[in-house]
Amino acid sequence: MSKNCTESSRNATIHIKSSSLISFIMIILFLSLSCGPRRLIKNNEMDDTLTIGTISFDGAKTIKEGQLRKAMRIIGEGDEYSEYKIRIGLDNIIYYYRTKGFFQAKITSQKGKFYPEKNRIDLFFTIDEGKRERIASINFIGNERIPDKKLSKIIIFRKEEPYDYLKIFTSKYNITSLYAQRGYIYAVVTTSPEDSFLIDNNLVFRIEEGERVFVENVMISGNKSVRRKVIEREIVVKPGDIYSPEKIHASQQKIYATGLFDDVKFEIAGIKEQKTNVDIVFKVLEGKTKWYALGLAFQTPNRITTDIGWGNDNVFNNNQSININYTYTFNFEREVWGNLEVNYTEPYLFSFPIKFSLHLFNEREVTYKIENGSQSQYFANIYGINSRIGHSINMSTELISEIKMKKAIINVIGDYKPEKDILTNSILFAYSQDTRDNIFNPTRGLFLLTSVEFAGSIFKGDNHFIRYIQDISLYRRVTRRSVIASKLKCVYTQPQKGGTGESISVDERFELGGPSSLRGYAESSIGVVDISGKRSGIYLINGGEEFRFPLYKSLGGAAFFDWGGLWLNKEDITIKDIKVGIGFGLRYNTIIGPIRLDYGYRLTDRTEQYKGNVYFAIGNAF
Repeated sequence: MSKNCTESSRNATIHIKSSSLISFIMIILFLSLSCGPRRLIKNNEMDDTLTIGTISFDGAKTIKEGQLRKAMRIIGEGDEYSEYKIRIGLDNIIYYYRTKGFFQAKITSQKGKFYPEKNRIDLFFTIDEGKRERIASINFIGNERIPDKKLSKIIIFRKEEPYDYLKIFTSKYNITSLYAQRGYIYAVVTTSPEDSFLIDNNLVFRIEEGERVFVENVMISGNKSVRRKVIEREIVVKPGDIYSPEKIHASQQKIYATGLFDDVKFEIAGIKEQKTNVDIVFKVLEGKTKWYALGLAFQTPNRITTDIGWGNDNVFNNNQSININYTYTFNFEREVWGNLEVNYTEPYLFSFPIKFSLHLFNEREVTYKIENGSQSQYFANIYGINSRIGHSINMSTELISEIKMKKAIINVIGDYKPEKDILTNSILFAYSQDTRDNIFNPTRGLFLLTSVEFAGSIFKGDNHFIRYIQDISLYRRVTRRSVIASKLKCVYTQPQKGGTGESISVDERFELGGPSSLRGYAESSIGVVDISGKRSGIYLINGGEEFRFPLYKSLGGAAFFDWGGLWLNKEDITIKDIKVGIGFGLRYNTIIGPIRLDYGYRLTDRTEQYKGNVYFAIGNAF
């Protein structure tokens, strides 16, 4: 009995000496209400709701207590006490044990410890898990078209493993999917009932294969301005083909990937009636093909960017696209950056599944640098054309070849008369793989780019090198809304014709540091100082880890670790030059990626005055 209850009893005893029998009975009733195990005094200051404190399990040797609390589902710690919900929760635990092969599991005792001053009760349950049944043998019955050996490879458990309902259910799904891929979409897979399994621990998959299904017709509806031919060439399933869910979904994705439609759905006519010949109907909702864009953004440390663009995704009514974009950036030191781009894409070159694109660009830059106490201006006017041919192996993989021609006019004297026109002609070969679920804000998947570029030599020009690039980003979902993102980028540039790093012009070098590469450092602050006053190099390594997690609705947080190094000459490469930065940030998620605010703190090259760097940017760092 609690202290409050004891004091109430003592006061009641004193009162009994001078009161009648009726008063005594009333006091007993009062005590039963105030000190009972289920309810406290109900008044203006106290709540009469009995809540559950902790839930503990004794005897749970195989399954962890946390998992058992989750298995209760209907009730948990902190909830209002309910004997009915507790009973259902215990039944859920026994069911969970059965799905894991403990068919004799039972609750042997239930206890509670009541805390009247907190109106809380802790629950204690004792479990007898019993014997865990194991699968002695696995057999398939009814499979005539797919052999046992093939089916055995797609089930996710083996003989002598413990019985696990989830693994068995997943294996049934895998078998059904395999049959569907071969056109047997009406195949039904069942397994041994529990009581039958417990006789000899033999797990039997019973398969009703059904008839193979074929595609009779492929139809399209909803298209008004988009030609039927544009849609048909994206459909990989044809009349007369064996019905394949994979091909139908791939066709849906390819139609949507044209960018001409806001929505793409499909219906299967005849599948409800289990016909052996079905019709596939792709229903499309056309979107706007012409677009305009106007943007204004602030970029740390002190840049303001304006952007204007126009595009048409169906220029000649054959899914050709063209877009023009101009970006103008300036800061309060009168430095300016301008970038004009024109892009044209032909998705089917000469009606073959080869994508052709043309990219014209002009980049202008006016910046200032201070050297030996004097300030000078850096001018750059770079323009060129890139011609690319790509072939998609599948929805996520592409082979690319690109011819690049560029002319750079660079001057640091103070007028716009060029010292030299620098020509760079090159050819690039690349392999790209992109399995990200969202290109703007991925939660799982992989981005991989491997390329080799040959510049100069037989292609002439002023830059002569061979460059290898390996760029990898990996995204793994930790919980339903939290993600770990990893990146690694390596660049190796080998100067040709006896050249060195200094022989590679500044417009063909790489930069490191800032919000998109190595946070904790200022933008372009790692490497060797070049003629523009920034730092650059041709040998690069840059990695990072970022943990992204939700905070409230669209607001999220991140903690990151970046590292990397940049060198101009190979003989200067040393691990001592690797820079490291850590930090955290906030994310506001939008449909085009997050708006982020990061604080980065470098662990290398610190000084007494250094307080870290703050970055404001749109889009993820990687």
